[in-house]
Amino acid sequence: MISTAAIGDVSSKHKGAEIVVCTAYGYEFGDAPSESMRTSSAVYLLDPSDGHEIWQSPYVADWFWASPVVADVDNDEVNEVIVGAGMVHGNLYVLDGNRGLIEHSWSFNGLLTGPVAIADIDGDENLDIIAAVQDEMVYCWSGSDYEMLEGFPVVIEGYANGGPSVADIDGDFELEIVVGTTNGKVYAINHDGSICSGYPLEVAGGINGNIAIGELDGDGHLEMVFADMFNPYVYCYDLGAGTFPAKMPWRQFQHDSWHSGFYDADNTIPAPPTDLTGEITYTTFGGITDLDWVLSVNDMDHPDPEEPTDVLGYRIYRRFNNQPVYGLIGKVRGGISSFTDSFTILGKAVLYVVTATDGTNESAPSNRVKLPTRSGVLISHGCSVQEVVLAARSSISRIDTVIETAPISGAAEYAAVPSEGEHAPVPTVQQSLISGNPGCLTDCDLDTPYTPSPGTNAVIIDLGEECSIAAVITEESFETAAIMDTDWSIELAGDDNLFELMPAGSMSDIEGIRYVKVYDAAGMTEISIYGQRPGLELLEQVEIHCSSSSEGWLIPVPDLESGSPVEVRVFDLAGRLLWADMAEPSSEVYWNGRSGSGIRVPDGLYLVQYVSGMSISTGRLIVSGE
Repeated sequence: MISTAAIGDVSSKHKGAEIVVCTAYGYEFGDAPSESMRTSSAVYLLDPSDGHEIWQSPYVADWFWASPVVADVDNDEVNEVIVGAGMVHGNLYVLDGNRGLIEHSWSFNGLLTGPVAIADIDGDENLDIIAAVQDEMVYCWSGSDYEMLEGFPVVIEGYANGGPSVADIDGDFELEIVVGTTNGKVYAINHDGSICSGYPLEVAGGINGNIAIGELDGDGHLEMVFADMFNPYVYCYDLGAGTFPAKMPWRQFQHDSWHSGFYDADNTIPAPPTDLTGEITYTTFGGITDLDWVLSVNDMDHPDPEEPTDVLGYRIYRRFNNQPVYGLIGKVRGGISSFTDSFTILGKAVLYVVTATDGTNESAPSNRVKLPTRSGVLISHGCSVQEVVLAARSSISRIDTVIETAPISGAAEYAAVPSEGEHAPVPTVQQSLISGNPGCLTDCDLDTPYTPSPGTNAVIIDLGEECSIAAVITEESFETAAIMDTDWSIELAGDDNLFELMPAGSMSDIEGIRYVKVYDAAGMTEISIYGQRPGLELLEQVEIHCSSSSEGWLIPVPDLESGSPVEVRVFDLAGRLLWADMAEPSSEVYWNGRSGSGIRVPDGLYLVQYVSGMSISTGRLIVSGE
């Protein structure tokens, strides 16, 4: 045998774990084996309790160079054994885990000496087989039909004697394939077959084995480790902030720290943390959120842990209401159930979730917490909501309505009256305000959809006093938040109870609004009204005109407080601080378009914030081109 064994529960017909070994019959350095010896190699499944043979594969005219790996790649609830072999040319075999019969095979112009890796590269919930072959190619096949994934094979420079490793090495929530070659290059390949930016890395010697990926020094970054085959060196690359914890389905030689070669080893997905809560302390620039949660039951420090107790840490995610996705803002180790987030105002409301990770898998998110980013900005939170039950509706496309004040528990009737300038008389439409069950629409809890009472055609939110309205945002699910289509859908009224249509797409302040009527609210989880109550000031918004070059940007610095230095901060839309510097007012500050860790930021929209004493201004910066 010239390869490492694999161990795991391979056969569904045999109870417990088994050992998979592969032979290279007649392999000896310096000796030419006979023809009979060349055709006598096989794969064996052994019972570890007494060593008896459970099955043997058919003989092949190959040496099994590579170590076998075990996974159910075709989703038939029976594991497969996948192993590379070769003598003159390379072959890859897929064996049935119950009988050892060959289900599929491929041939190559080069040997396959390293083990394959198993992972769902393309995100279709089917495992894929990744092989680095000495024909200077990296292959990837779908286990569901054994067809090559789009974008593969990928040409690399040099032989890959070791197998590939698979992990999310750049924090983009997609998996990358990492392979080292004998001429000293490290390739990182995206799920679509493209080479990752900044790769291949080059070292002086060569790489003869798998690259290992993990968190070594406790800094919250992934590290990548490999040895030089020609020189007495071990290389360790820090992959940067935001890379750990991460998905690592095949993070080193033979999958895991036991080198089992078994995909299911340590691949159980931990349970999520529960009961996430948050409290905000508002500051002049934003707020400080204190988050607390109950540990995952797979955490060894949980009061009643369940197996496997393998939670290594927790990931905290945040998004603002005007952003489509969550961004990772922090990580804590297992056993810790709190986190403090300091944020600057990038939206009207801030939302948090927390997940648990075992270093390989990440749990589903916890419950969501939604909080206003500044006292008085989310002015609908906790306001009373009443349903409008329609007795008969006019054929006129728009009406203005007078609300008669009545206790919430009552059913006050009111009549539609024509608005000023209406050319045709508007028929009276009898409607009633009832308490119903719409309170969930302003409680900041996005988990409860609103179910209207029979006959309800609209809801009315009472802000309690006349306010300045900037936007009305509805949320139909946790993932979607969009400004509602205001085509005859939202009407506004002041204390005079005279409703007017909200201007379509309005994002400027509309003064003197107390009541907001929203039609067709069934299924909504939240109606968020943003604006200002009397006596509260909005942050100043500034327009930025930057000059750019191939090296970066010159950002103008306003004079916010006479003579006071200004801190210039650049954020991405996930709210992560990318770069900051101090500058004199009414000057310019240079930004090279890179984050604090030196990584060039991708094209897109960014936020620039100026802070000087108690004054804060924000503006937008579009990064485009090289």
